[in-house]
Amino acid sequence: MNDEKKLLKCENNTEFDKPHVVADDDIIYPRWWLKKLCDSHSKNPKIIHTYRSHMMVVDENKNALTPYNSWPQGLGKPTNLNFATCVSGVLFPVNFLIIMKNSGDEYRSKCPRADDLWLTFLAIENDIPITQINSQSLHFSVIPGSQKISLKSTNVFENENDVQIQATFTKNTISKLIDLQNIERSQD
Repeated sequence: MNDEKKLLKCENNTEFDKPHVVADDDIIYPRWWLKKLCDSHSKNPKIIHTYRSHMMVVDENKNALTPYNSWPQGLGKPTNLNFATCVSGVLFPVNFLIIMKNSGDEYRSKCPRADDLWLTFLAIENDIPITQINSQSLHFSVIPGSQKISLKSTNVFENENDVQIQATFTKNTISKLIDLQNIERSQD
């Protein structure tokens, strides 16, 4: 089956019965990597599970997020303050796969080089929490020589994540994050 037919088959899929795992192809994953993602999913099958996340922070004016590069590591619990990064692997539950499919290709005009951003946006808008499955955010080893050209160079080091976040996150998204940030601060 050629690539075009495979893509069409995927786009036409109307039902999902198993979660999907997304991971970067330039990372060396430990043997226990997939099992631990699946174990976390089995305990809470309606949320997104990741090894690596950042905690999104709303600025003092409460109208935007602070720069991506300033965010601390994510919280080791389910919350939409967590920004999942696919670099170390993310497991998306069946209920979220349907949301992803129904969102179409709107991401192309908002955040074409930041799939992590689009998927986190969809999770926030649809109240699907993201959990960092360890208390510490994990970034597994990179395959040597694989970073000469990378999204990290533009999205992180050239601040393109911030540009794409502004194009993607709505006032509603920011409002939800403000509420979550206030709840988190009140629990400290």
